[in-house]
Amino acid sequence: MAKLKKLMSPGRIGNMNLRNRIVMTAMGTSFGGGEGFTSEREIRFYEERAKGGVGLIITAAVSVSHPSGVCFLNQMGLSDDKYIPELKKLVDGVHKHGAKIAAQLQHPGQLASMDMVKGIQLLAPSVPEPKYGDIGTMHDLTAEESSIMMAAFSAKPEYKICSNEDIEWVVEKFCSAAERAKRIGFDAIEIHAGHGYLIHSFLNPAYNKRTDEYGGSVKNRARLLIEIIKACKKCTGDDFPLICKMDAITLHEAAGITVENAIVTAKMVETAGGDALFVTAYGGFAKSTSNSDSHTPQEPLSLIPYARRIKAAVSIPVIGVGRIEPKEGDKLIGEGSVDFVAMGRQLLADPELPNKVREDRLEEICPCIVCFKCISQIFMSLAVKCSVNPICAHEGEIEIKKATKPKRVLVIGGGPAGMEAARVAALRGHSVTLCEKDNFLGGTLFFAGIMYPANYRLTEYLEYKIGQLKVNIRMEVTVTPEFVRNLKPDIVVVASVSMRFLPDIPGVKQNHVLNGDDMRNMITGSGEGVGAKTDIKTKLMIKAGSLIGISRNPAKLSAGSKIFMPLGKNIVIIGGGLVGVEMAGFLSERKRNVIIIEEGNTLGWEMSLLRRWIQLNNNIKLGVQNCVECEVVSIGKKTVTYVNKNRQEHTIDADNVIIAKGISHNLELAEALSKDGYEVYTAGDCSSDDLIEGAMADGLKVGLLL
Repeated sequence: MAKLKKLMSPGRIGNMNLRNRIVMTAMGTSFGGGEGFTSEREIRFYEERAKGGVGLIITAAVSVSHPSGVCFLNQMGLSDDKYIPELKKLVDGVHKHGAKIAAQLQHPGQLASMDMVKGIQLLAPSVPEPKYGDIGTMHDLTAEESSIMMAAFSAKPEYKICSNEDIEWVVEKFCSAAERAKRIGFDAIEIHAGHGYLIHSFLNPAYNKRTDEYGGSVKNRARLLIEIIKACKKCTGDDFPLICKMDAITLHEAAGITVENAIVTAKMVETAGGDALFVTAYGGFAKSTSNSDSHTPQEPLSLIPYARRIKAAVSIPVIGVGRIEPKEGDKLIGEGSVDFVAMGRQLLADPELPNKVREDRLEEICPCIVCFKCISQIFMSLAVKCSVNPICAHEGEIEIKKATKPKRVLVIGGGPAGMEAARVAALRGHSVTLCEKDNFLGGTLFFAGIMYPANYRLTEYLEYKIGQLKVNIRMEVTVTPEFVRNLKPDIVVVASVSMRFLPDIPGVKQNHVLNGDDMRNMITGSGEGVGAKTDIKTKLMIKAGSLIGISRNPAKLSAGSKIFMPLGKNIVIIGGGLVGVEMAGFLSERKRNVIIIEEGNTLGWEMSLLRRWIQLNNNIKLGVQNCVECEVVSIGKKTVTYVNKNRQEHTIDADNVIIAKGISHNLELAEALSKDGYEVYTAGDCSSDDLIEGAMADGLKVGLLL
């Protein structure tokens, strides 16, 4: 029985009854069938979320005017009866599992990027002012990403300022799409009036400079939206629910939408016949963090204050969104801040989240680690994927089935790849033993959780699941070929950590020079060799932390490191990949002066694009200095000397130097065990460079092969 009774209580929007208060928000997928058609893959994707127990699914944005008015690759269309058969399969698949489904109707206006590439004029209320952002100014794009973005935006946009005839055409397109949605069997429609799309651009005074009846006052700027709502209601009937998705505010934008404007618009929507409001926000394109500051926030619950204010002004239901976890959602509904809670990324990570909430199995929810992989894929016109759930977008293609012949499986390494391989193997009925050389699970993910706390939630989830599945976990065990011979497994999975090597730099072996292992050992008190690089005070602090359990808790370690950090004031990090840029931010927050020296011209390249933008922007605010296309030539006792791309030499202060590069695959044990005749598989860091995403994918793949 669910403890989160408010979240799991039935809800109602118009005459649509919902089994709970969890709404799956619209998210781009980019794996439709092309030419406006949906695909079997997309149908399975939505059906899996319906099976997981969600109350209402809102589809990815559907173009009301396809083949024009298209903003992302393989976007679905609802502008012609030819789309009906496949969409009916989608609706029937969702209904089969007891969920309701709404079609999100959209015209992207000046954000119709696919139109721009084709040379189609972009609809706008008035001539847009050019906006110059910071994308590409922070050494934040790889060559491949730059190439994709240049291909997508190299065409000069041509705008068509909406005439009254154009406005009538837009209203008719929304109306006919709404009628078609009802005929197909959708339970509702959502009018997308936010996020910079056409209706938003009319609502937003920063974009709408018209002087006719569609510009000027809030009432005039909302006229297009109200006409669309009234037309849709007229052609579908008052009994067909209509949700309006609207921005409560625009961020990073002068003279944009204010909450006060949005409240006026919300009241007009209610009067026009809207049955619910989905309250979001928009950040524009002026900053690389515009998305993560607004409608897909990094900060939990950041949009709720806006939803709360709008709910106080209307009597129709309000849907809140923005990193809302189940417990917080239950509280928000209980206190009357919102009526429904929208989730997106969480339902990519775990489609079964609603069922697990209903059955009070919160510990079994696979967490979203807020890595922004899903959204970054759409930016690159690639199909959506999830770092922690490799099955996402491959539903029906990948299935965990019982093994025909259970075997004894030894997994070596308790990082994410090893734990996921153990989880999947145990689910399939194998007898699994997992050995870890440290006295904690998580491997590098544990350490990553100190710098980025969302990461550690994945460790907690995997640890809980393998414990629940009765995996035999053996800690502080260094596995050797002799150990394996004594254990006599049928299959061995080697998921141990990669090897680190020091770059060939004069002075690199001094005690104040630390690599990733040294940093992990120093902070967690694990491993060997930490003593040689620390003083007596540090050794005592590490020992004390281990005795009272702080070193086993990333949150406490992170907090404690703000009080005691055994590093000097000036830090030089050699290597500007993911580890280097995250470490730079972590140390800067702890009042260190940090300089990153990177030989290439891109920083944080292993990170997903949006996550990288967040971290690099944060580093800039914290004062991190980036030296790209630079090479370290020597490390002194208190200095580092490097040359830039013009071979000019510079010497800077350095109390400590951290090596954040020099990693190689570690296949020595796997090869030795193969020679001994064992069936051996490798996963994770020992053979892959794809970090959490690769580790989870490897773990799943290996677990399915056993």
